[in-house]
Amino acid sequence: VSKIELEPLLSTISRMLEGNLKAEYTAFALSQGPHKHLRFIGGSETIFDNKILAQAHSQVFGDGIKVIATEELSEEQSDLRAHLEHANIAVLARLTASSDHHTEDVGYIVLGPKKNSEVYNAKDIRVIDILANELVIAIQNALRFEEIQSFNLTLQEKIHNATRELQKTNERLRLLDQTKDDFISMASHQLRTPLTSVKGYLSMVLEGDAGKITPTQQKM
Repeated sequence: VSKIELEPLLSTISRMLEGNLKAEYTAFALSQGPHKHLRFIGGSETIFDNKILAQAHSQVFGDGIKVIATEELSEEQSDLRAHLEHANIAVLARLTASSDHHTEDVGYIVLGPKKNSEVYNAKDIRVIDILANELVIAIQNALRFEEIQSFNLTLQEKIHNATRELQKTNERLRLLDQTKDDFISMASHQLRTPLTSVKGYLSMVLEGDAGKITPTQQKM
């Protein structure tokens, strides 16, 4: 529970299981929500699909049973055993979080056969069962930490994009303002030239250069 990063947490657990139980590999298949593919961390690649899970849930999991040892499956469960053996899975442990209202599937611990070709005994299964119960909280904490990190990254990206758009908008406004200034300057210049001529001639008329004008004409 001292680790809040998922990969280091499960890597530590994998080394512990492989070292103490002599497992060929340890993998974790974590739930990512309904109708989504499982997220695999660690271990070698396994042929692990929803068919195996459906069989495991319908035939074994339930009534407090959370750990399946492939070697211990009965004749009635031979089809499930065949699938597990084909996937090179010796132990499948269910990770669940229970509350007052429902049970949430967090994922699964997948163990390969033992390196010394022995089978997993009752003590091994008990250790895996205890570990699975304790590991659920740690995994949930790590997943929430990942979710917060992902949210922070998404938020930072959105802020970056918004800032970039604001900078683009400000640049467009600056260019529009410059265009307005240029237009006013040009219009002022174009209007000033004829107005200067008009004012000049009016001044000459008022001064009588074009002949005497009446008071009414001067007023106008």
